[in-house]
Amino acid sequence: MVFLGGNYEKDQPFLNAMGDAVKCVGLIPIVAKNVFDDIKPDEIHDESLRLLHNCHYAIIDITNPAGQLMELERCRDYGVVTFVTYSASHPSKMPLTLAKMMSEWGLGYLVPYEDLYSLKRFIKTVLRINHIRDKAPEEIVKELIGQQPKKLVLITSAGVLKPECKEKEIEKLVSKFDIKVVITGWDINSTLKRVGHYNADYLVCEEGSILYRKTDNYGRGEELCKSQDLDFVKRVNRHLLYAIQEYKEGKTKILLSQADEKSICYYLNPPKKIRKELGKFRKEKEPSINTIIKYIEGKTGVCHQKIENSRIIYPKPEDPRSEESLLYYIEKANAIYRTFRPYSIKIEKEITLDLSPPEEYEPFSYEDMKLIVRKTLERIEKEDRDFYDKNYEALQKRLLPQKDVCIDILCKSKDETIDSVIECVIKNLSPSEDVLFVYLSKGTESDIPLIVKCYSSKYKFIAIGSEEVSERLRRAGVIVLGSSIKEALCNFLKTIGRDP
Repeated sequence: MVFLGGNYEKDQPFLNAMGDAVKCVGLIPIVAKNVFDDIKPDEIHDESLRLLHNCHYAIIDITNPAGQLMELERCRDYGVVTFVTYSASHPSKMPLTLAKMMSEWGLGYLVPYEDLYSLKRFIKTVLRINHIRDKAPEEIVKELIGQQPKKLVLITSAGVLKPECKEKEIEKLVSKFDIKVVITGWDINSTLKRVGHYNADYLVCEEGSILYRKTDNYGRGEELCKSQDLDFVKRVNRHLLYAIQEYKEGKTKILLSQADEKSICYYLNPPKKIRKELGKFRKEKEPSINTIIKYIEGKTGVCHQKIENSRIIYPKPEDPRSEESLLYYIEKANAIYRTFRPYSIKIEKEITLDLSPPEEYEPFSYEDMKLIVRKTLERIEKEDRDFYDKNYEALQKRLLPQKDVCIDILCKSKDETIDSVIECVIKNLSPSEDVLFVYLSKGTESDIPLIVKCYSSKYKFIAIGSEEVSERLRRAGVIVLGSSIKEALCNFLKTIGRDP
């Protein structure tokens, strides 16, 4: 049974339409007001909780807040698989209190939808995947996609294409797809070095900020982010650097930056193994200190006060926006000219950039990254409340701790730009062509918003992965097709009738 919750006064016809989608999957929709025709308004929530307790799934719409907070809390207590939906076009979007609660509890899946059609499509697809999980994965794929599509579009990240077997074997499997889209956090030059041999038709760099096409020889990037997205990165970066400085006060903090063009990625006190791996991507020659000084001054107009050996000392701007700009371009200078070379930043009455920090330091872990991100969010909430309230959802999607001991601040998250990428692909195909978009997951849970969004889109979509995929990703609709990426690709191609 599937519990359907919402504002029973305003959303009853909407809940009934959701129920029709649930019936299409072969499950029983439970809407409290339909079960109790003569129930009094002040009794509806108590009775609905009794119904919820007997359901395996719950879909709760929070577009018009009423008593859903209580239902959501009980979903956690009852162990119900929960999907929380809300209208992306509604003026208030998702209520902030509910967003914070879900984030803190790690509860359910957030499903923004454009209209009733897209929501019903999501329900029919993802509930079906969950409902028929006992079937063989190949049978699930066949049931979802129906007849063999004419065009196969592979969407994946650069990290997936780091094979656990010979590159040629993965390359051969990837070549069976008609169109390849690779999403990466790296700049275009680094990306081409890593995945150029997969002959991608589209490279989406910086997690979705810039789109490059093979037809242009990857020479002209299309900007997918706007000026306010860049302002977002600058503002969050300032708060993050303060949080890093305050974390484990007195301990050495070493930063390494990668050559992204707009977004930011800080490797923070990485273990020697990671540092050695990153060293392979360094620029061959260490730039002069004057190169760094000229770049920062050219971007910000701020002149350094003095140089002490490898330390460049700047006056700390009084205006927070000017300070944001200076700190942002200090990072960019290191990302561009000193890729993956260590440095440190100290913010006091002056801002000191040290290009030769101590080589010995306490290595940090993924847990450290998560704690620093949490402290950054707490700092923004306390000191920049209006910005925090207006950008709460973006902060959850774009300020990300990563397991390889780094923290990303993205101009755009993958799910915020996937529509633009898909539309670009579709625009270059014949309108009559039957297209299937296939997302190959490496097991990163930050991909869940993208997967959920694609399942609710008007396009035929499926997400696949290996046994490394977590239970949360499986509930979100990722179908496990093998013990490895190679095996998952191989089994998928066999299932749809393409010889791997």
